[in-house]
Amino acid sequence: MSPTTRTGRPRGFDAEAALDRAIEVFWRQGYEGASLSDLTEAMGINRPSLYAAYGNKDDLFRLAVARYAEVDMAYAKEALRSPRRTP
Repeated sequence: MSPTTRTGRPRGFDAEAALDRAIEVFWRQGYEGASLSDLTEAMGINRPSLYAAYGNKDDLFRLAVARYAEVDMAYAKEALRSPRRTP
């Protein structure tokens, strides 16, 4: 499930911004240490909204890791695409 997939009523929150806040919680507390209460509080949403937008905690974690790789690690992809330079 993608945080941008929409079914039913429009969301009252920015799904990508909330996912960015979930990344921060997982980063600080780890998967096991991040409770649903921690996540929903940081994301500014309630549990039903979390489940509707992202699925369960495992799904949210997978989406968070994918977003982290896409956004925060974008420089690594670019570096790997660049031609190698020899010193």
